[in-house]
Amino acid sequence: MLRTSILFFLLVFACVAVLRAQDSSPVSTKGVEDLIVDLTGEDRDAADAARYELGKRGKAAIPALIVLAQDGKRENRVRSISVLGLLKEETARPLLIELLNDKDDWIRGNAAWSLSQMGGEDAKIALVQYLGKCVEQDTRELNRATEALSELPDERAVPFLLKIIDKKSKTFDGPSYLEYPVAALGKLKTSAAAVPIAKLLDPSVSYDNSRDYFYLQALIAINSSESAPYLVRYLIGLEKRLKSNEWFLGEDDSSYYSSIGAGNRQRESDRHNFGLAVKCLESITGIKSSGKTPVEILHFWKENPDISPTSP
Repeated sequence: MLRTSILFFLLVFACVAVLRAQDSSPVSTKGVEDLIVDLTGEDRDAADAARYELGKRGKAAIPALIVLAQDGKRENRVRSISVLGLLKEETARPLLIELLNDKDDWIRGNAAWSLSQMGGEDAKIALVQYLGKCVEQDTRELNRATEALSELPDERAVPFLLKIIDKKSKTFDGPSYLEYPVAALGKLKTSAAAVPIAKLLDPSVSYDNSRDYFYLQALIAINSSESAPYLVRYLIGLEKRLKSNEWFLGEDDSSYYSSIGAGNRQRESDRHNFGLAVKCLESITGIKSSGKTPVEILHFWKENPDISPTSP
């Protein structure tokens, strides 16, 4: 009896294992119809895998994806919209532009992202209009709109992007609003954005909330001499936190590389931003920093007669 029970359970276990092996077949071996089933299923991991696989080779699924994008469960609509973006399927562009006016904000945001992946003049025009609507009427979708324009930057978006990064604005308060518009202005090399972006630099903000890295990258791309005084002021502000660090004084700091914790992360963030600020100054002025240690390099820029640190 015991042997029979053991054999029964072993048989059940073997059947379950076989079924699982069939269900877990590599996504790359599945046909388009099976991938569509996975895309609309309850298994999130399988849906994500199907989404990316369809994005690589699923042009045969476009008619079904277009139908899914227009009607049905919200999650299935979002998944199909993102696949259309990955496919860069031009026949879906009019639908995605239309979906920028959908009643569901999640649908609108994902349609914006897909259009940014697809490109095209009509997509750019639609995204600029979408950004303008978000700036003037509904800031809740601002991140998705600016993310799309950072992926597909367009000069016509500049007035809206500048309005977002204007420090005098209370509407767009907080660093989460600023990363994407700054990135878009950097890619566009918008010289009018140099000072507004430089004014965003804040050496007093801790590494976990700071976006200085993104601002400095944009300033390097824009390469405007107008930002130089603000960069010097930024370096002087960093000095307050750096003056006791071994690396800043040119001393051995190898022990820090094996340490963990917020203090070390802050130190590495400051060190990285210091280097980016110096790189930006050298690029926009054409002057090579003088000094062997960071503190000497900072002293060089502080004493440079052609650059006066800008007052706050």
